[in-house]
Amino acid sequence: MHSVVDPAGDATAAAVIVAPPAQQREQDYAEPLVEDVEHKLELAHVTTDMMPIWASIENNMISILISGGQRLTPSIRQLALLGISEVVSCLKLPEAMWFHGMALLDTWLATHNSSTPSSDIIGGLPAACVAVAQVLRKIESGKSVSKSLRLDAADRICTAMRMCGCHLPDVLLQDVQEKEQSLLRCLGGQVTTVSLESWLSLLEARFHVLTADFYVELMIEAADRMRDQARVLVHWMPADGHRRPQHLATGLLGTGLVCAKLLPLEPLRPQHVTQDAWGQLFRESQLLEDMLACTLQPWLWRQVLESLATAANISMDQLQQDCTFTMECLRTAMDDAKLKPNQAYKP
Repeated sequence: MHSVVDPAGDATAAAVIVAPPAQQREQDYAEPLVEDVEHKLELAHVTTDMMPIWASIENNMISILISGGQRLTPSIRQLALLGISEVVSCLKLPEAMWFHGMALLDTWLATHNSSTPSSDIIGGLPAACVAVAQVLRKIESGKSVSKSLRLDAADRICTAMRMCGCHLPDVLLQDVQEKEQSLLRCLGGQVTTVSLESWLSLLEARFHVLTADFYVELMIEAADRMRDQARVLVHWMPADGHRRPQHLATGLLGTGLVCAKLLPLEPLRPQHVTQDAWGQLFRESQLLEDMLACTLQPWLWRQVLESLATAANISMDQLQQDCTFTMECLRTAMDDAKLKPNQAYKP
């Protein structure tokens, strides 16, 4: 549960936002897409039909996180972040693989029994990170990472973790293969994964199709900002039963459009949140001192707002909740990063 409180301290002005379970999300946007638009979405491989499929995959991963016996300490998860960052860099994988890799690794680590010693989890991280990269490479291209590259990546992770004070043995190829099999068993053979970045990319692509690519160039800086914020969320606020990537991606796109000055902030405000509290939340979550003014005429930004809701395939009320929830998560993550600067690690 996350709250937005009136800065004046008025308890009656407090707004409490609870991210609803995925199965309760409103997927009933009032205006059905016209056939021509659906065809364009199909050509861009971002059809509306994909969204419930992705939501189902996300639900499966979240259920593992919720039911898993292991609750990682912050220090172990920091090592996992370091390992995934090293393997993505070593194997020259696309930047999106960092997000996918952490989604898979978080899911796999949650399956460990609660009695598993931390030393065993840490000792298995280098091989596990390489196994995750191997699975992702197969998903991406259908090809495997060569044995020599797998061992090089494992050695690089071990070196980085030893510099953090970990005592690790060298990783054998057999260790990587065993971790890959364990990961596949954890996923039930389902190798397709969704992450915050994949949801964000999907929603962005749908938005640009719906707006005929008119705002692509105007969104370049905002798109980079959204990716930076997505990294912060993955780093400090890992997915769980409340923090679902689909919700967060919707919120990031909504606030990203505000930062791009293509949408005023006010239409995204839930009715029970005061304007002062809403403005404060936006500034604190975006690290801004002043509010941003929309540069579009009202009739244009209303089209942007409609396209945003249609891209996310949700109602306006749900859009407002997602934006509020995401900004609260960002504000909390920023506070955590300030309190624990020694743990900060940029992939």
